[in-house]
Amino acid sequence: MKVLITAPNLDDSKQVGGIITVINTIASVITVPYDIFIRSPSVEQRNLWGRIGWVRRIFAYAQLCFSGQYDIVHVHTAMNRSALLRDAIWVYIGSWSHAKILLHVHGGKYLFEKPGSRLTSLLIGEIFKNSNAVIVLSETEKKSIVDLYHVSKPIYVLGNAINTDVISAAIAKLGPIENSNLVRLIFIGRITESKGIHDIVEAIEQLSQATSKFRFDLYGDGELKDYVVDKLYPLLGERFQYHGIVSGSAKWKALQESDVFLLPSRYGEGLPMALLEAMFLGKIPVTSDDASIGLVVKHNVNGFLVKKRDPVDLKNTLLEIVNSDFDRFKLLSIAAKSTVSDKYVASKYIVSLQSIYANLI
Repeated sequence: MKVLITAPNLDDSKQVGGIITVINTIASVITVPYDIFIRSPSVEQRNLWGRIGWVRRIFAYAQLCFSGQYDIVHVHTAMNRSALLRDAIWVYIGSWSHAKILLHVHGGKYLFEKPGSRLTSLLIGEIFKNSNAVIVLSETEKKSIVDLYHVSKPIYVLGNAINTDVISAAIAKLGPIENSNLVRLIFIGRITESKGIHDIVEAIEQLSQATSKFRFDLYGDGELKDYVVDKLYPLLGERFQYHGIVSGSAKWKALQESDVFLLPSRYGEGLPMALLEAMFLGKIPVTSDDASIGLVVKHNVNGFLVKKRDPVDLKNTLLEIVNSDFDRFKLLSIAAKSTVSDKYVASKYIVSLQSIYANLI
């Protein structure tokens, strides 16, 4: 058995994306022969050279698929229009070869709602039709794509996982963290509307009127970066910092020095890798119940669930955390780490994934 895995550029120091972390995690533990096809050699260029690069990647991919050396093509995608338009190419070309197509779905707007566009609906149907099997992140997602798109191919449920050994080794090299009398809030990811960025900004504006016992650190990139910076720097001063994209030891240091992980997503999530990483490090998640997140975060047990598009609920939750006594804070932290350590580790994940590979051939 040999597997070809499609992937974006895996240099997480230049772009943000959970799929990058998923594929890097798979690569760290996989035991069957595999190659990774980088569908985007660099951060996407929207010019002539970028388009030429895309055409060259298509021909390179076709050459690999028809070489006869791969039994499975593992295509990672998300249920949004841009990803589906792009990844349909890899599904179609791969399906013309002898290889089996495994479609791995990582969230997206159309995971739980049908697109208004008839063309996009047709595209989704064709992608599922030309795949031999599908991976989703939870039973909830499986039920949704069956109900919405009547998928009849085998659908496997495989939640994301993290390589806790790698993370623990990296943390051990950092040494002790600095103590702070402030509750340290952190966001890591795409700074976009779908992630609830507007709700975070409004909640922090309200929170700052009630208390000054917190700081907020923002990591990542996206179209709302300037909006957040322009709003929060004047309001919080030194208690707010935008750090850009973070990876490697710098990411582990950022998480280790935080207390609360924010992700009040409005839509489009799957099972965020950054959430699992933060919880493994004992950070208290404050998230919405979007896609599969509610299967991991249990309200008042290992974190907090807030209402979507409700900055007042988010503010009230953060104020409760800021005013919490240390013992409750510690119990939530321990529970968050235990949740991931028990259920979302790469050593168990890869056994399940390779079993899916074996079933396909």
